[in-house]
Amino acid sequence: MKKVFVLFFILFTAFNIKAQDRKVADSLESIIGRLSTQKQYANNSAKSFSIDTFLVGVCGELIKLFHNVSFDSILFYGQKTLTISKPIAYEKGMALGYNSIGFYYVKTGKFELGKQYFNKALAISKKIKDDYGLCRSLTGLGFAENFKGNALSFHYEALKVAIENHIIDQIAASYHNIGEYYDNNHNPVAAADNYLKAIKINEQPGGNLHYLKMNYWSLGIVYENLLKHKKAIENYNHALKVAQQLHEKSAELNIMIMIAGSFGGMEQYDTAISIYLSSIKLAKELKRESLMYQAITNLGDTYYFTGRYKEALHYDTMAYNYYLNKDDYYATVVAINTGMVYTKLKDFKKALSYELDALAKTDSTNIEFLKWIYANLSEVYAGMGNYKAAYENYQLYKKSYDSLYNNENREKVLQLQLQSDFQKKESSLKAAQEKKDLQQRNIRNSIIAGLLLLSVFFVVVYRQRNRVKKEKERSDELLLNILPSEVADELKANGKLAAKMYNDVTVLFTDFVDFTGISETLSPEELVAEIHKNFTVFDHIIDKNGLEKIKTIGDAYLAVCGLPIENEQHAQCVVRAALEINEYVQNAQGKFKVRIGIHSGPVVAGIVGVKKFAYDIWGDTVNTASRMESNSEVGKINISATTYELVQHDFKCIHRGKINAKGKGDVDMYFVDNSRA
Repeated sequence: MKKVFVLFFILFTAFNIKAQDRKVADSLESIIGRLSTQKQYANNSAKSFSIDTFLVGVCGELIKLFHNVSFDSILFYGQKTLTISKPIAYEKGMALGYNSIGFYYVKTGKFELGKQYFNKALAISKKIKDDYGLCRSLTGLGFAENFKGNALSFHYEALKVAIENHIIDQIAASYHNIGEYYDNNHNPVAAADNYLKAIKINEQPGGNLHYLKMNYWSLGIVYENLLKHKKAIENYNHALKVAQQLHEKSAELNIMIMIAGSFGGMEQYDTAISIYLSSIKLAKELKRESLMYQAITNLGDTYYFTGRYKEALHYDTMAYNYYLNKDDYYATVVAINTGMVYTKLKDFKKALSYELDALAKTDSTNIEFLKWIYANLSEVYAGMGNYKAAYENYQLYKKSYDSLYNNENREKVLQLQLQSDFQKKESSLKAAQEKKDLQQRNIRNSIIAGLLLLSVFFVVVYRQRNRVKKEKERSDELLLNILPSEVADELKANGKLAAKMYNDVTVLFTDFVDFTGISETLSPEELVAEIHKNFTVFDHIIDKNGLEKIKTIGDAYLAVCGLPIENEQHAQCVVRAALEINEYVQNAQGKFKVRIGIHSGPVVAGIVGVKKFAYDIWGDTVNTASRMESNSEVGKINISATTYELVQHDFKCIHRGKINAKGKGDVDMYFVDNSRA
């Protein structure tokens, strides 16, 4: 089993509050005490109201101070803010209180309860036109969706409000949140793009250093997931420098462990070991026991990879004793790891004890863990000479493996051959009880042959496993390249995809003007290179704006927004993407000029065919979008009246009047003003 090496941590870790911040908190809390005393002696309602609103302001500062430090403190001061604000109908304070309580519930995993409070805050912020509070409520609703549903729409809406009102810290925060959404939905390119936008803002004078640290940290994890360890380390180091600047020792510790994991991923084990040892020392100083034992677990892994099994056993045993009575992910990992080390040391009895302990800790639904435990048990039993148990556990491993990778026929011939060999062994062992010296020699030879076969078998299985894993990763990557991630997940889970109606989407068509004439002046290689250059940029633009590419047809490009994830801003996103495409083509001064058409309405989406299948869309909306494109002009974006109704408040448009469209008759059309994006 290839051991779990890179251990990921929750980004928004609850850090110990810094000493200087603790002093600030104490000062603010003492102010609350003094103001509460003064309020008792207030001789008129105006003075009392003034004290109360000032108290709310102090609570707001404490809420900011404890952000991502103490969720319980945020709940406490959020409730205190409500207690002060409700009796005096101070709506700005009420919105602050609701937002803070909603934040607490979301961060503690109670998403539906969090939504209720964020919606209350949202309604108040809209009513009193508090743009900052509005951003916080929309951001909170995005968090409450837990990277699903309308999360992206809420974060984009928060970004829009922040940009319109020049709320710089919220602009950066929204870019980071959008990056997180894409990261969690397997779109590393879009995730990195948004993290970089947040970094650019937070690196400016007056930028939020705490969030700059998180921006770099998150970008490092994106690269780590892509196995680009050098780039991951580069960004982790940026995050580490900011954490040191902020004197956030706990953050330094987390980042050091991530850096060590990246060096391990590059097989630079000596460097990884050195950093893990430093991390353990720092964790002891900070009394961060859980992080210390995570580093100890990883250190054991690293020694295992270098073949230093005694050192690996030392750290694995330390970790095992720590996690012994804990219901924790690491408890199972360490039990598996310790058993593997004992297997390498040929102490099969102890290895068996740890692997069985890991099996007892593992839930029956955790196929990934079960797969490795059964494989390890098979190897342990083989080492003990119990071939029947070895074979039975191999069968369980194979069943888990096939369940996990949906590959029922893999190694079937090899499995049947092994089964035959085991049956022959059992027959030989029975015969050994009835015969003397000659039969004893035959049994011994059979056992030796069986051991050799088993050794070869395990080498083949493990190599095959690694090869299959890489093939699966490549297969998933290719599948996500031709299908939306939600569609790919449904296809892999069910083996099919039912056609689905989407009532509110916007379709974009682009076409290169005089493509036939231009293509005659270029060689085939030049023509393909020019198309590829343009469509690659188009892909990036539509991905950035939340559109889904459907297909290219020759020199035509078709994309849509509002499916498979619904998006209330589908029309605005498409027009924004069209403006960027048009601007790129005009500035690139390449061979082609572009013509763009857009229409909004319902479509049906699904997968066509069973070979070289493709995700496609159908309906009159698609046909009308095509007519919009064919009736557009060079360098223009032509939209239908339906789309105009959706975007008229966001983009300046020029009415063209009624224009005859093939198969549609006279229809109203509008040009989007390219000067306004």
